[in-house]
Amino acid sequence: MLHFSVNRIFWVLTIGVIILLILPRLIQDGMFLDGMLYSAVSHNFAKGHGTFWFPHFSYAHHSNFHEQPPLMFALQGWFFKLFGDSMYVERFYSFLFALLNAFMIHNIWMILFKNDVTTQKLSWFPVLLWIIIPVCFWGFANNIEENTMSFFCLLSVFFSLKAISEDKLFWIFISAFTIVLAVLTKGVQGSFVLMFPFFWSLFNSNKLKISKGILFTSILFFVPVIIFLLMLLNDAIRESLTRYFLNRVVNSIQNVSNVENRFYLLGRLLVELSVPLALV
Repeated sequence: MLHFSVNRIFWVLTIGVIILLILPRLIQDGMFLDGMLYSAVSHNFAKGHGTFWFPHFSYAHHSNFHEQPPLMFALQGWFFKLFGDSMYVERFYSFLFALLNAFMIHNIWMILFKNDVTTQKLSWFPVLLWIIIPVCFWGFANNIEENTMSFFCLLSVFFSLKAISEDKLFWIFISAFTIVLAVLTKGVQGSFVLMFPFFWSLFNSNKLKISKGILFTSILFFVPVIIFLLMLLNDAIRESLTRYFLNRVVNSIQNVSNVENRFYLLGRLLVELSVPLALV
């Protein structure tokens, strides 16, 4: 009983940390430029300006907004339709997805340690390690697309773990579908979790044979590919995704760089993870 009470206290503290790191910034005026841009596109969608595959920013610039795939704009647009035009709608959306991400981290922890009730009760710990990473709480305070993408990625990992623990292919197909949603939110970055079953089998071959890990990963790769190939048969979808791929992905690789060199991100990652690593 004492053990449960202590963990309940730590859950309250963890939720308090989430609120303190995100909410004060969300209730202030102003937001990161990209977050404001995404909010405007979403608000336009709610008002009927643009369509799902051809979002709209303004008639002077980005009449057809293809800087990112369209799913988040539609989701946030529905929030504007339901809750009105206030700037706090996008803030509510961001904070809600912070809570959803935390909830999925908790669920993943629970399935990882389903045979260890004592360790299950420590699910607040990975949530705390996650939210104190500066780029995480900064992102949820600034309405960036990774907030939504990470939720779908966590869903994919969760369903992959269910497929592994229950040895049912059904869940791996659900996991593949959530990868499609992640890609439609942020682009090719959302597909990185498709390698999860392979690496899981590589380091936990006693729980999942490597051959089964390769099978699961293959399904996670080919199902989204097939879905996107079928989607590309539609002219509007093909034009929308082609514009995104050429304007954003190809152009970024060839021409656009916001940092002096690509290794900057690796160094920044180590700095961002320094506190969580120290706590571990």
